[in-house]
Amino acid sequence: MQKMAGSGWLCRYGYLRSTECREAGDPGQDYLTIEQDDRGLRFVICDGVSQSYYGNLAAKLVGDRLLSWLSAADEDLHEDAKVRRQALDRYMRSLTSLADTIVQQHRMPPHIQGLWRDVLTEKKDRGSATMYCGGRIDFPRFTLPRGRLLIVWQGDIRCRIWNGAREETMCRLGERFDVRQQWNSKLGPLGDMPHVYEDQLIHDEAGGELLIYTDGLQVLDTLDRVLEKQLSEYSVNEAMKPSSDDMSYIQVNWHFNM
Repeated sequence: MQKMAGSGWLCRYGYLRSTECREAGDPGQDYLTIEQDDRGLRFVICDGVSQSYYGNLAAKLVGDRLLSWLSAADEDLHEDAKVRRQALDRYMRSLTSLADTIVQQHRMPPHIQGLWRDVLTEKKDRGSATMYCGGRIDFPRFTLPRGRLLIVWQGDIRCRIWNGAREETMCRLGERFDVRQQWNSKLGPLGDMPHVYEDQLIHDEAGGELLIYTDGLQVLDTLDRVLEKQLSEYSVNEAMKPSSDDMSYIQVNWHFNM
């Protein structure tokens, strides 16, 4: 677990590869990227689709490019989420030309031969795919006295929000997390346009929390709150299982004096 903190906020994040990837020395399918400055935090978690061609290719490209988009997003709160959503949809579609070139130029390891190589060749023609969830937290300042929270996603990566001790995921984000929604290197967004949630960061003096994690940590779904000790222990315990999946997470807590 890694940490970064400042006045009024704390961020924890981590990434563990699956048992299979660790034993084989292969890269994981998850990808996590994060940046921080005096304005706030920007972060993206991607979960490459294993049924696609090397989902880690799509995961890294989307992670890096989406982080750039979040960093460049204007600081005005859009009253109409449709505006931001349409802009993101256009941007994600614009990535397919570069992504398809990267996938087509990718060379399979020479030890992959026979039927498995034929299967991967067919997958290559269909592209590399990933699910993703990214966010931008703008700290309170003169132009944004209550800060801002911007979240974008496609797929079933878990994204949960608390105001104080009360979880508000359903009332804020709804039931819009679907494994059939993905980004594909050939086709761009699939299943639906990217989802966008945007609001003030601070609702009251209770503070808040954002937790994002991939399905390798789905054991956390049953917890009403996820404390630091639990996050660390569950990550290690799940990683020790022979059937473990890749696990990545980011948890941000904030409590600014108003």
